[in-house]
Amino acid sequence: MLYEYCVLLIFPFALIYAGISDAMSFTISNKISLVLIAGFILLVPFSGLTLAEIGSHVFVGFLMLIVGFILFARGCFGGGDAKLIAATSLWLGPEYTGMFLLFAAFYGGILSLVIMKIYSTPLPTFLSNQKWLVNYQTGAAAIPYGIAIGLSGLSVYPYSHWLGLI
Repeated sequence: MLYEYCVLLIFPFALIYAGISDAMSFTISNKISLVLIAGFILLVPFSGLTLAEIGSHVFVGFLMLIVGFILFARGCFGGGDAKLIAATSLWLGPEYTGMFLLFAAFYGGILSLVIMKIYSTPLPTFLSNQKWLVNYQTGAAAIPYGIAIGLSGLSVYPYSHWLGLI
């Protein structure tokens, strides 16, 4: 019973928190990725995955970390995004990481269009004292890609093996 609650709570709430945090502060705490990694390590022995399947999940997570750091070094997105993509891919494994990345690109494109619209639209007076919204308005902020990562992870998670075990 505890296993089921953990499967239902850890992954979704970590991704929701990451998206909200990135939207408000333009940062994704390392703690979120660490919670995802620790949750995977604690739950995987009860998941029914074989050692080979566990290894493939770890491999995909590590591969996404390397790709994420390369993209971070090129200025494509933040370090928190790179770590969150890797930790999310660790949970989803090779079967669902491709779908996850496609959703992330789709949601990221929509998010970029929304942010561009916010840049060009004046804030109502009653919202003009909200620093996090003013950052969007002035262009001082980048795209909070944690929103797209969180949405894509939540979109793919119901199809993963984790929810099939409950």
